[in-house]
Amino acid sequence: MGLIINTNIMALNAQRNLSITNTKLGRALEKLSSGLRINRAADDAAGLAISEKMRTQIRGMRQASRNGQDAISMVRIAEGALNEVHGILQRMRELAVQAGTDSITTNIGMLGVTQFAAQGTVGTTANNGSSAGSLSSFSVGPAGDITGIFSNGVNRSLGQIALAVFTNAAGLSRIGSNAFEPTSNSGVAIVGVPGNGGRGTLGTGVLEGSNTDLAREFTNVILAQRGFQASSRVISTSDEMLQDLVSLIR
Repeated sequence: MGLIINTNIMALNAQRNLSITNTKLGRALEKLSSGLRINRAADDAAGLAISEKMRTQIRGMRQASRNGQDAISMVRIAEGALNEVHGILQRMRELAVQAGTDSITTNIGMLGVTQFAAQGTVGTTANNGSSAGSLSSFSVGPAGDITGIFSNGVNRSLGQIALAVFTNAAGLSRIGSNAFEPTSNSGVAIVGVPGNGGRGTLGTGVLEGSNTDLAREFTNVILAQRGFQASSRVISTSDEMLQDLVSLIR
Protein backbone atom coordinates (compact mmCIF):
# COMPACT_ATOMS: atom_id res chain seq x y z
CA MET A 1 0.00 0.00 0.00
CA GLY A 2 1.53 3.26 -1.06
CA LEU A 3 1.63 6.38 1.08
CA ILE A 4 0.59 9.77 -0.21
CA ILE A 5 1.99 12.96 1.40
CA ASN A 6 -0.17 16.00 0.97
CA THR A 7 1.78 19.25 0.82
CA ASN A 8 0.60 22.81 0.69
CA ILE A 9 2.90 24.47 -1.82
CA MET A 10 1.33 27.90 -1.29
CA ALA A 11 1.89 27.68 2.47
CA LEU A 12 5.52 26.64 1.96
CA ASN A 13 6.11 29.54 -0.43
CA ALA A 14 4.47 31.91 2.03
CA GLN A 15 6.70 30.58 4.82
CA ARG A 16 9.82 31.00 2.67
CA ASN A 17 8.85 34.54 1.70
CA LEU A 18 8.15 35.29 5.37
CA SER A 19 11.65 34.10 6.31
CA ILE A 20 13.25 36.21 3.55
CA THR A 21 11.19 39.24 4.61
CA ASN A 22 12.19 38.78 8.26
CA THR A 23 15.86 38.61 7.25
CA LYS A 24 15.61 41.80 5.18
CA LEU A 25 13.65 43.51 7.95
CA GLY A 26 16.30 42.57 10.51
CA ARG A 27 19.08 43.95 8.32
CA ALA A 28 17.16 47.16 7.66
CA LEU A 29 16.44 47.67 11.37
CA GLU A 30 20.08 46.94 12.19
CA LYS A 31 21.25 49.62 9.75
CA LEU A 32 18.69 52.12 11.02
CA SER A 33 19.53 51.52 14.68
CA SER A 34 23.32 51.59 14.24
CA GLY A 35 23.40 54.36 11.64
CA LEU A 36 26.07 52.41 9.70
CA ARG A 37 25.76 51.20 6.14
CA ILE A 38 28.16 48.32 6.75
CA ASN A 39 27.63 46.27 9.89
CA ARG A 40 29.12 42.92 8.85
CA ALA A 41 31.21 41.43 6.07
CA ALA A 42 28.07 40.19 4.32
CA ASP A 43 26.99 43.79 3.64
CA ASP A 44 30.21 44.87 1.91
CA ALA A 45 33.40 42.88 2.52
CA ALA A 46 35.72 45.32 0.73
CA GLY A 47 34.12 48.33 2.41
CA LEU A 48 34.38 46.68 5.83
CA ALA A 49 38.08 45.95 5.25
CA ILE A 50 38.71 49.59 4.28
CA SER A 51 36.71 50.80 7.28
CA GLU A 52 38.61 48.60 9.71
CA LYS A 53 41.91 49.74 8.21
CA MET A 54 40.92 53.39 8.65
CA ARG A 55 39.81 52.72 12.23
CA THR A 56 43.19 51.14 12.98
CA GLN A 57 44.99 54.15 11.51
CA ILE A 58 42.80 56.56 13.50
CA ARG A 59 43.52 54.69 16.74
CA GLY A 60 47.24 54.80 15.95
CA MET A 61 47.08 58.55 15.31
CA ARG A 62 45.22 59.10 18.58
CA GLN A 63 47.83 57.12 20.47
CA ALA A 64 50.58 59.12 18.76
CA SER A 65 48.80 62.32 19.80
CA ARG A 66 48.63 61.11 23.41
CA ASN A 67 52.32 60.23 23.28
CA GLY A 68 53.07 63.72 22.01
CA GLN A 69 51.06 65.25 24.84
CA ASP A 70 53.01 63.16 27.36
CA ALA A 71 56.27 64.37 25.83
CA ILE A 72 55.09 67.98 26.01
CA SER A 73 54.18 67.49 29.68
CA MET A 74 57.64 66.10 30.42
CA VAL A 75 59.26 69.07 28.65
CA ARG A 76 57.14 71.48 30.70
CA ILE A 77 58.14 69.74 33.92
CA ALA A 78 61.80 69.97 32.93
CA GLU A 79 61.32 73.65 32.07
CA GLY A 80 59.80 74.31 35.50
CA ALA A 81 62.74 72.58 37.19
CA LEU A 82 65.19 74.68 35.18
CA ASN A 83 63.34 77.84 36.16
CA GLU A 84 63.61 76.88 39.83
CA VAL A 85 67.34 76.24 39.45
CA HIS A 86 67.73 79.59 37.70
CA GLY A 87 65.89 81.34 40.53
CA ILE A 88 68.11 79.67 43.13
CA LEU A 89 71.25 80.74 41.26
CA GLN A 90 69.98 84.31 40.99
CA ARG A 91 69.27 84.40 44.73
CA MET A 92 72.74 83.02 45.48
CA ARG A 93 74.27 85.75 43.34
CA GLU A 94 72.26 88.45 45.13
CA LEU A 95 73.37 87.13 48.51
CA ALA A 96 77.00 87.04 47.36
CA VAL A 97 76.83 90.64 46.14
CA GLN A 98 75.16 91.70 49.38
CA ALA A 99 77.83 89.96 51.46
CA GLY A 100 80.64 91.55 49.45
CA THR A 101 79.31 95.12 49.69
CA ASP A 102 80.70 97.26 52.53
CA SER A 103 78.35 99.33 54.67
CA ILE A 104 78.25 103.10 54.06
CA THR A 105 78.61 105.37 57.09
CA THR A 106 77.53 109.04 56.93
CA ASN A 107 78.50 111.62 59.55
CA ILE A 108 76.43 114.82 59.69
CA GLY A 109 78.04 117.67 61.55
CA MET A 110 76.06 120.51 63.19
CA LEU A 111 79.01 122.94 63.61
CA GLY A 112 78.04 125.14 60.66
CA VAL A 113 74.37 125.52 61.70
CA THR A 114 73.29 128.92 63.18
CA GLN A 115 69.99 129.52 64.94
CA PHE A 116 68.50 132.94 65.74
CA ALA A 117 66.99 133.76 69.14
CA ALA A 118 63.37 133.37 68.04
CA GLN A 119 60.60 130.79 68.13
CA GLY A 120 60.66 128.22 65.36
CA THR A 121 57.61 127.20 63.31
CA VAL A 122 56.86 124.18 61.14
CA GLY A 123 54.69 124.62 58.06
CA THR A 124 53.69 122.44 55.09
CA THR A 125 54.88 123.91 51.80
CA ALA A 126 53.89 121.13 49.40
CA ASN A 127 51.93 117.85 49.32
CA ASN A 128 53.31 115.15 47.10
CA GLY A 129 51.00 112.29 48.13
CA SER A 130 47.35 111.33 48.44
CA SER A 131 45.10 110.56 51.32
CA ALA A 132 44.48 106.97 52.35
CA GLY A 133 42.01 105.15 50.14
CA SER A 134 40.69 101.69 49.31
CA LEU A 135 39.92 99.94 46.03
CA SER A 136 36.34 100.74 45.15
CA SER A 137 36.13 99.51 41.57
CA PHE A 138 38.16 98.52 38.55
CA SER A 139 37.91 98.62 34.77
CA VAL A 140 39.31 96.51 31.92
CA GLY A 141 40.41 98.17 28.68
CA PRO A 142 40.30 96.73 25.14
CA ALA A 143 44.04 95.98 25.37
CA GLY A 144 43.53 93.93 28.55
CA ASP A 145 44.92 96.51 31.00
CA ILE A 146 43.24 96.37 34.44
CA THR A 147 42.93 99.79 36.11
CA GLY A 148 42.00 100.10 39.79
CA ILE A 149 39.78 102.98 40.91
CA PHE A 150 40.39 103.98 44.55
CA SER A 151 38.14 105.91 46.91
CA ASN A 152 40.61 108.84 47.12
CA GLY A 153 40.28 109.55 43.38
CA VAL A 154 43.51 107.85 42.33
CA ASN A 155 43.54 105.48 39.32
CA ARG A 156 46.37 102.98 39.17
CA SER A 157 47.24 100.11 36.83
CA LEU A 158 46.84 96.75 38.56
CA GLY A 159 47.66 94.19 35.90
CA GLN A 160 47.37 92.99 32.32
CA ILE A 161 45.19 90.27 30.77
CA ALA A 162 47.01 88.21 28.15
CA LEU A 163 45.50 86.31 25.22
CA ALA A 164 46.90 83.26 23.46
CA VAL A 165 46.72 82.19 19.81
CA PHE A 166 47.61 78.88 18.20
CA THR A 167 49.16 78.03 14.87
CA ASN A 168 46.29 75.64 14.12
CA ALA A 169 43.25 76.50 16.22
CA ALA A 170 41.27 73.65 14.59
CA GLY A 171 43.68 71.18 16.19
CA LEU A 172 42.57 72.02 19.75
CA SER A 173 40.97 69.20 21.73
CA ARG A 174 37.58 69.80 23.36
CA ILE A 175 37.50 68.85 27.05
CA GLY A 176 33.93 69.95 27.78
CA SER A 177 32.16 73.03 29.20
CA ASN A 178 33.27 75.13 26.21
CA ALA A 179 36.93 74.53 27.17
CA PHE A 180 39.77 73.31 24.97
CA GLU A 181 43.35 72.13 25.51
CA PRO A 182 46.36 72.28 23.16
CA THR A 183 47.50 69.24 21.22
CA SER A 184 50.41 68.39 18.96
CA ASN A 185 48.28 69.46 15.97
CA SER A 186 47.39 72.88 17.40
CA GLY A 187 50.91 73.77 18.54
CA VAL A 188 51.90 75.58 21.71
CA ALA A 189 50.09 78.68 22.94
CA ILE A 190 51.55 82.01 21.80
CA VAL A 191 50.72 84.44 24.62
CA GLY A 192 50.71 88.18 24.07
CA VAL A 193 48.87 91.47 24.49
CA PRO A 194 45.29 91.65 23.11
CA GLY A 195 44.99 93.44 19.78
CA ASN A 196 48.48 92.44 18.56
CA GLY A 197 49.65 89.52 16.44
CA GLY A 198 46.19 88.50 15.29
CA ARG A 199 44.75 88.44 18.81
CA GLY A 200 41.33 89.88 19.46
CA THR A 201 40.43 92.68 21.81
CA LEU A 202 38.52 92.49 25.08
CA GLY A 203 35.07 93.94 25.66
CA THR A 204 33.67 94.81 29.07
CA GLY A 205 29.98 94.83 29.93
CA VAL A 206 29.18 92.81 26.79
CA LEU A 207 27.06 89.66 26.75
CA GLU A 208 28.22 87.15 24.16
CA GLY A 209 25.54 86.11 21.72
CA SER A 210 24.81 82.53 20.75
CA ASN A 211 27.35 81.06 18.34
CA THR A 212 25.15 78.11 17.37
CA ASP A 213 24.56 77.55 13.65
CA LEU A 214 20.76 77.55 13.67
CA ALA A 215 20.43 76.44 10.05
CA ARG A 216 22.66 73.41 10.57
CA GLU A 217 20.98 72.39 13.83
CA PHE A 218 17.48 72.68 12.34
CA THR A 219 18.66 70.64 9.35
CA ASN A 220 19.95 67.93 11.70
CA VAL A 221 16.62 67.93 13.54
CA ILE A 222 14.70 67.56 10.26
CA LEU A 223 16.97 64.74 9.10
CA ALA A 224 16.58 62.92 12.41
CA GLN A 225 12.80 63.38 12.22
CA ARG A 226 12.67 62.02 8.66
CA GLY A 227 14.79 59.04 9.69
CA PHE A 228 12.49 58.33 12.63
CA GLN A 229 9.43 58.54 10.40
CA ALA A 230 11.01 56.22 7.83
CA SER A 231 11.89 53.73 10.58
CA SER A 232 8.32 53.85 11.90
CA ARG A 233 6.93 53.23 8.42
CA VAL A 234 9.30 50.30 7.88
CA ILE A 235 8.17 48.73 11.16
CA SER A 236 4.49 49.35 10.34
CA THR A 237 4.90 47.87 6.85
CA SER A 238 6.71 44.80 8.17
CA ASP A 239 3.97 44.31 10.77
CA GLU A 240 1.30 44.50 8.08
CA MET A 241 3.23 42.01 5.93
CA LEU A 242 3.50 39.58 8.82
CA GLN A 243 -0.21 39.86 9.51
CA ASP A 244 -1.03 39.23 5.83
CA LEU A 245 1.26 36.20 5.76
CA VAL A 246 -0.32 34.83 8.94
CA SER A 247 -3.75 35.34 7.39
CA LEU A 248 -2.65 33.44 4.23
CA ILE A 249 -1.32 30.55 6.31
CA ARG A 250 -4.58 30.32 8.19
